[in-house]
Amino acid sequence: MNGRDLEIGTTVFIDLVDSTILGKTHGAKYIRFHEEYLRVGETLARKCQAEMEPSGAYKNLGDGHMAVFRGIKSALSFAVKMQQYIANRPKTEPFEISITAGIATGTMFQKDRDAFGDGVNKAARTASRAQAGQILLEESFIEHLTSVLDSDQQKYFGQDIEIPDVKSYGKLTFKTFDWKRYLSEDGEGGLAKLILGHMEAAGVTPTNLSPANFGSGGLVIWPVAPRNVVTGIHKGQVEIVRLLHLLGCRVHVLITDCKNADSHSPEYPIRFKSLLRDYLSTRGIELSSQDDFSLMSNLYEPSSSGYKELQETFKRVSRHLTLDNLIQITEKEYGEEIKQLVAGQSTLNLINPLLTFSAALHIANYDASRNSVVIAGQDEQRLWNYVFNVPGERFGNELLGFCFNPIYYASKQGDRPIQFQQKLDWPTWRSQNELIEQMSLPGSNLAWWSFCMHAFLNSFPSDSIHINGVEVSPKSWTEDKVGIPASLSASSLASITWPLLEPIKHVNGRSQIGIQPEVPAPNP
Repeated sequence: MNGRDLEIGTTVFIDLVDSTILGKTHGAKYIRFHEEYLRVGETLARKCQAEMEPSGAYKNLGDGHMAVFRGIKSALSFAVKMQQYIANRPKTEPFEISITAGIATGTMFQKDRDAFGDGVNKAARTASRAQAGQILLEESFIEHLTSVLDSDQQKYFGQDIEIPDVKSYGKLTFKTFDWKRYLSEDGEGGLAKLILGHMEAAGVTPTNLSPANFGSGGLVIWPVAPRNVVTGIHKGQVEIVRLLHLLGCRVHVLITDCKNADSHSPEYPIRFKSLLRDYLSTRGIELSSQDDFSLMSNLYEPSSSGYKELQETFKRVSRHLTLDNLIQITEKEYGEEIKQLVAGQSTLNLINPLLTFSAALHIANYDASRNSVVIAGQDEQRLWNYVFNVPGERFGNELLGFCFNPIYYASKQGDRPIQFQQKLDWPTWRSQNELIEQMSLPGSNLAWWSFCMHAFLNSFPSDSIHINGVEVSPKSWTEDKVGIPASLSASSLASITWPLLEPIKHVNGRSQIGIQPEVPAPNP
């Protein structure tokens, strides 16, 4: 569909509302958003099979996007995905963002990455009539769309909107498209498939999840052990939270403070909760409600609401786990020295995974109207696999899924990667130079791990990142994920991961607790 031969095509115009005012008022903060907006729009247009280079008519309009499609559904998919992204993106700017979308079908031709003709002009006029957050469909597009939609899907069309005496066209008729209802009833029509694929490319393992699970958003349950600081692992998991936020998911943080309860004050997990809330805020995730956080120790208080139900859940879960199971779960992929320490730990520490498992399940069951997604490390996958074998719980179906993030291996013993045990201040790095040094250690996957968790996840929906003129993706590494690709240096990789990994000593006026001048070296 190019050259000067007239053909039938579908054009989508996306426009950023009040872009001129936002640019003048917010300067550099608006420019950062605008760069993201243009990158995301072009990438989603490509993924929705818009006509692209060398001669296709996708065009960046400065404050909008123009894209031409051969497929009717592809055009609608692009508009829906753009509205979903803008509506749900974690907001780090002090201003509101909204877009309009207009779609029309008609005669047109493409030349030199531009499009001309009746269909293009109608799409531009359609977009100009749309309101913030709205997708407006012109009548010729509606006629084609109804031929490919199931009859029951036409319920997403709004009432006719007639605009009389439009220059060159006379009367034009439009309908709104209820994209929010459409997504609530068909999660596969939105960003979910792309997001799950992006996670998998970054080494995250989505388990028991499909795009259909996210039609009405969902509940993200994030169990987190309290630490002195928000560590590199926490920060990587926050990037997973941000992606799920794009799907309209609500977040519930479970502070797993039952382990080593005698080693810190009762205020310790409260202070960590404040740190985590502040860091989430810097990444555009606002958790202000008490319903967004739980201290696990509070859930297990006999006086707490739902204690009897939680106790029953714990009983049902524990009767299916043996002592050997618990030891295997807590040993993870540690070296022999740490395994010996694990074997000698207190009973409370040993059953902490079981307490966490039961508490997360309790939260999921408490909000049973939502699909629930648990975020955890792949080293904890052995524990959560027991989920599918517990009778009487809502496991093994579409109502509970998992996102397991990849593990940072700092060394190897022979061919076997060795996991270090998390500490109160580790993994963190005091400087970018220290990060560079540890990326270069033999047998470490830190370069790949930090790239995936602290750069690539945040690049959604892009499939790669340009670093010093080199296109880099998780596929740039060899299968063992160790070392640094020949085309890159540790310093160039660190330059794009350090902005997230740099310790933040003060967030919203509060300092991170316990940051020491020296970060203890982890035990192998």
